[in-house]
Amino acid sequence: MAASVEPSEKQRDDAALWLVRRTNRSISPAEEIEFSEWLDADPRHRVAYAEIQDLWVCLEEPAQRLAERALPSPRPSVASRLRKVGLFAPVIAIVALLFIWFIDPWIVQKW
Repeated sequence: MAASVEPSEKQRDDAALWLVRRTNRSISPAEEIEFSEWLDADPRHRVAYAEIQDLWVCLEEPAQRLAERALPSPRPSVASRLRKVGLFAPVIAIVALLFIWFIDPWIVQKW
């Protein structure tokens, strides 16, 4: 790319802001006109916007793969289920002992 068509950092930043505005929400007709005027004001604006669009497309696929990995698995793992059972085992034992005690409060003395 020739140095005369190389966009500045400011132009790349502006292009990124336009891309975000146009991607995340519907922009008004007045904003669309403002965007067209910004593009036509300098050839480097078009280059900067095209670069940012290409970068956005390149980042979208890896981001989707990461998001898919971050989703919780639909079925809990065996270790997770064992941990839950391990947490409830003492509670179940206490409830069972209280039930036995309720039926016969003198059971300990009888043993």
